[in-house]
Amino acid sequence: MKESIIIASGGAIGAFLRYATNLGFEHVHLPYTWVTATAVENVAGSFIIGFIFMLLQSREGYNQQLNLFFITGVLGSYTSYSAFSAEAFFLLGTSVYSMIGYLVFQIGTGLLAVTLGYFLAKRCFAEKF
Repeated sequence: MKESIIIASGGAIGAFLRYATNLGFEHVHLPYTWVTATAVENVAGSFIIGFIFMLLQSREGYNQQLNLFFITGVLGSYTSYSAFSAEAFFLLGTSVYSMIGYLVFQIGTGLLAVTLGYFLAKRCFAEKF
């Protein structure tokens, strides 16, 4: 139960930061501003997750609660990409082929899932829109 509260607390902060980033990009006059905000959130989150992970791992007496708060909570809520990037990075330690396979699988299945979901909704609810 304690871990859930730690993650939820971090998640609330990350969700607010994501919302604030999106609001900030409403004033940027570029096409597809939401894509730009998401890109900033994902790239910044990926950098921060790597930075915090290294700090937490290099500390003597590793603190799992800080990991849960920052990486799972704050950054998991702030981004949709940082965990994906971190996992790919760590697979590189296994082999470059593992990392490439992971990337192709995740991106491919993600695009497939979006496509299937889109067309399923269109088919099921086309008359209602």
